[in-house]
Amino acid sequence: MGACSRSLYALRVLRVHGLPSAVLHKVSRARLPYAWWGFAKQKHRNRLERLLKRMRRMEYLPSSTPDVADLVRAAEDHLFGAVVVYSHHALRPLFPLQLSGDRASGRDLMTTLPLKNDNNFISRVLYMSLQPQSTNNI
Repeated sequence: MGACSRSLYALRVLRVHGLPSAVLHKVSRARLPYAWWGFAKQKHRNRLERLLKRMRRMEYLPSSTPDVADLVRAAEDHLFGAVVVYSHHALRPLFPLQLSGDRASGRDLMTTLPLKNDNNFISRVLYMSLQPQSTNNI
């Protein structure tokens, strides 16, 4: 829990020194570690969720901040979108597909997709991009 305490202390120092709330919220979201999410065990995911709740309670984040899984999903969608849009993105060569607006047939895609592995960002976002988007707006 040392890393969490250090993060909270740093945020407290920023607030004491007069950082505006809107900027503090952005800094707080940036402090949340998303990169290792696929490899995290459930106990670590729970700790991160508790940290997020504590950050909301201490008003380092707005109370409307979604849970960690939703934040990770949004960050991954944003990164995947950047890889698709920017042909010179550093991660682009790691993707096995021709990334464009044109969709290949399902059979062609299945021959080029890596094995499904929810720990791996690339595999995870490729398989999520194939799932139909929910039309429920709650």
